[in-house]
Amino acid sequence: MKIWILSDYDSRKNLAVKNLLARFHAEFPGHKAEFEVLTRRSLWDALFAHLRDPKGSPAAGLIELPQSWTPLFSKLGLLSDLSGLMEGPAARYPDFVRRTCLPAEGGSVYAMPWWAEIVCLHYRADSLKKVSKDPQADLASWDGLLKICAALKAACRKKDYYPVENSNPSGAVSAVDVLPCVWARGGDLFSEGFSRCAVTRDETVRGMEDYLSLAARGYMPLFEENFHESGFLVSGLSDLVFSGRQPIQVRAGSRAVHMRPVPYPSSGRPVSPCFVNSLSLCSCAAGEEAPAELLKWLLEPRQARYFTGAFGAFPCHRQPLEDALDSTRHGTMYRKLLENARLRPGVTAYPTCEILLDAALAAAALRSAEGDYDGDDLRRELIKLQGEIDYLLSIY
Repeated sequence: MKIWILSDYDSRKNLAVKNLLARFHAEFPGHKAEFEVLTRRSLWDALFAHLRDPKGSPAAGLIELPQSWTPLFSKLGLLSDLSGLMEGPAARYPDFVRRTCLPAEGGSVYAMPWWAEIVCLHYRADSLKKVSKDPQADLASWDGLLKICAALKAACRKKDYYPVENSNPSGAVSAVDVLPCVWARGGDLFSEGFSRCAVTRDETVRGMEDYLSLAARGYMPLFEENFHESGFLVSGLSDLVFSGRQPIQVRAGSRAVHMRPVPYPSSGRPVSPCFVNSLSLCSCAAGEEAPAELLKWLLEPRQARYFTGAFGAFPCHRQPLEDALDSTRHGTMYRKLLENARLRPGVTAYPTCEILLDAALAAAALRSAEGDYDGDDLRRELIKLQGEIDYLLSIY
């Protein structure tokens, strides 16, 4: 039995999967499983390769998917219906998961939420106290964040200093990076009702440019992380980072410093971005005992607590999530954010839209790094993207 796991910038996730499988083998010696780590792009290619040639390109029996991919691949017949396997799944999950990741009562279930990120801005209090009397208040707005960045940049004499670490492992900018800014501007990637693509709307473009402006102003590095093996934060070359994990710890000399999370800065309306990854059974494994047994076992609270705690993610199950929030001093803030959590849209055209937008934003980031960024170039790419996605929406 093979499992496909999505790659992660934190290697502790892969180690946690390895340890979980060792425990599973100990409890179920009759089942043997191995996992393969794929990037989002290689997973996308592997899934479509299997759809084109199931025998020549076999798929794993159990697959980790971004929750936003579920509508597309269930529609294409790649995923098994889990509603008969997982009894009463809704009761296990908190409200933000139930209302966005699970169907209405009696509907088919093609993916079970596994772990989540609650995206916040994290800052070093010891650094920001030098430039702000009230960092939490100053960082509540996007304009406030830019002012803090300008003050930090002016106060630091280090040559390679950037106030905000680029949390994108590639060093570029992607759709996931800009989406919270788009939402804060009142924009979105799709119109209400998902009848049209909305990437060229003014508020959507302005949201993307808000995030890109961090690099354009010299506040966030592009394609430079690889020059610092330990990262900008650990090297003392950044003091803020957008992240959905916790806690984030850095070294200050001989002592450890925990960065403090605050809600995502808003340039208009408050936004609480959350991203969920799920587990699905491939339809090629329908009727097989081992993948289904492993799926149920991985979703047990005991495993959920261990797995998410290993790399700072949040459990999707109700009680493990409550336990995780109780264990952090910032639990009250996270609970408030989850009341209005916003996830990537569950529409069949979304994954394709995200892939095309990733390419457009990566090109914009490259031009920005070369000092040749022009907003008109991005708008032209978005116009072409919108045409492609509108066509997909018309045939889906």
